[in-house]
Formats: sequence, C-alpha cells, structure tokens
Amino acid sequence: VILAASLADRGLQMGKAVGLATHGKDLTWLPPRLSADQRWQILRALALVEPGEHSLAELLAGTGPALKQRSGLVLITPDVEGSWLDSVALLARRGVVPTVLLLDRTAFGGEGDASRTVASLESMDVTHYLIPPDLLDRPEARPGQIGQWRRTPRGHWEPQFHSRELIWRALT
Repeated sequence: VILAASLADRGLQMGKAVGLATHGKDLTWLPPRLSADQRWQILRALALVEPGEHSLAELLAGTGPALKQRSGLVLITPDVEGSWLDSVALLARRGVVPTVLLLDRTAFGGEGDASRTVASLESMDVTHYLIPPDLLDRPEARPGQIGQWRRTPRGHWEPQFHSRELIWRALT
C-alpha cells in the first residue's frame, strides 16, 4: 500500500494521468485521470483494500482492454506463482509497458521462490524489481516522520518532503 500510494503520488506530481486497479476482496478500478481529486480517491481505495480471492490474472484480464497502447502499467504483487505472466506478456504485445514490483515473499517472512518468476520476466524483457522489506522500513518511507506538513488551499494537510529525503523511491 505504501509503495502504491507513493508511486501514484509521484505520477500525479509529474503531471501524469494515474489510475488504480486492485484485486483484493473487491475489485477496484479507477481509470487514469489527472486531477487533485484522483490522489484522494486512490488513497481511499488503498486504505480500504483487503485480501481476497481474486487473482492477479483475473484483474489483468478485466482491466487489460481499458489500457491503451503505450500506457504504463505498474504491478505490485507478492504472487511469485506466475499465473499472471501470460496476461503481462499479452499486454506487452499490445503495446502496454509493464513494470513489475515483486515483493520478496521470503524476505517478508512468507514462502515462495521468486526466481522462476524473475527469470520469466527477464526473458520477456519486462522491467522488474524484487522488493525487500528494508526498502519499506527506511525512515523516509514513513510519511510524517521526516519533513514538515503544510496546509493546502483546500484546507487539507499534506506532508512536505525535500527531494533528498525521497531517495528510496528511486528503485535502481
């Protein structure tokens, strides 16, 4: 959730239309938009997301037709089984540009080997990163812990960070 919220915020700050799809207890689809309200809709959806029975492959099959050619797609998942890889390959052939942020399940205390999924992503030439827990445990990843707060013209409070404090967002 932290990673998704941070990436959505970064995209909106860069003037990009950002959407959100989740495959938890309920399927969520917020089409890509560029508006101040979109940030709050994404944060609300992320705050309410719960684990569920829907698979990532189902999500990709359902939202894939809405993705246009040259759209960027960032997948954040702990699913190392890889049943969703065919859907990613299909989207890539259609011109969608996927990036996969694969949570390292064993490093987070779970089970499952990501090596086969990582090898498949490499063979498909899909940009991917294996995300360890220490990336999210850094102090700068905790909003409100560093920096100052400012009040927006609409009366909302939001954290203010200096760019040097956001180094963790650069995944390379």
